[in-house]
Amino acid sequence: MKLIKLLSLLLITLGITQCASKKLVTNPPFTITKTTYTNWVGGMEGVSGINVTVYYTAPKTIAFDSIYYKGKKAAVSFKGNDAEKIVMAQFNTSSVNSKKDLQLQKDTAGEYGNTLPNVTSNFPFELKDNEAIISYKENNTTKYFKITNLTQGKKVMYQ
Repeated sequence: MKLIKLLSLLLITLGITQCASKKLVTNPPFTITKTTYTNWVGGMEGVSGINVTVYYTAPKTIAFDSIYYKGKKAAVSFKGNDAEKIVMAQFNTSSVNSKKDLQLQKDTAGEYGNTLPNVTSNFPFELKDNEAIISYKENNTTKYFKITNLTQGKKVMYQ
């Protein structure tokens, strides 16, 4: 009986520490001034994506890492200058690359060897359509901040 209690306590402690690793920060060392997401379409059929852009101010350099948005994670790139600091992440929504999973054959024997699509998701956050998470490093610790009220930018069409 003591062994069961000890194991239960150990599992609860482990569960709490795992949840704490993705805990959201409420007071980050930067101030977000504007956030947008912009859908874009490429010059070829099926090529598309979403750019999430974050404008911010900070008294010191921030080591941003990734942005989580709509079930995906993307690395950030830095834009702007000292006056206007910008972090952007590009999310690929193209259907062109997914055609490798659609190698359908009339004969079922021809289907042997096709890869199965990856349908499982282990996305660590529950977000609304106008929310994103930005991760950054502070004192060698990865921290997460929730961005709310993303505004939609004008759709961009590349030729």
